[in-house]
Amino acid sequence: MTDGYGGKKLNAPNDVVVANDGAIWFTDPGDRILGPYAGHKAEVELPTNVYRLDPQTGNATVAVDGMRRPSGLCSSPDEKKLYSVGTPRDRGSAVSCRHRPTRSTATPSAQE
Repeated sequence: MTDGYGGKKLNAPNDVVVANDGAIWFTDPGDRILGPYAGHKAEVELPTNVYRLDPQTGNATVAVDGMRRPSGLCSSPDEKKLYSVGTPRDRGSAVSCRHRPTRSTATPSAQE
């Protein structure tokens, strides 16, 4: 699938959601690379993000940025929204699941 973005290695991808259209959404919270929790300790190369892997091109795009440690993903039943939660300091985010994602800083409940 992918192990990097923009020429840099992903930190430590965590949660994954696969949509019916084949798109793969995943978090890269970065915390698991800071110690031997999930392998070897390494330097963080990318900001913590939620990514979308396009099933047609295989290219990854940033779907949500600005969250301290995005973790936990689920989509709405109709797959029009993807929900992401993070650490207690993060506000949840909801993004459109149609083709190119758009970032939202509103909490999921505020968008429904």
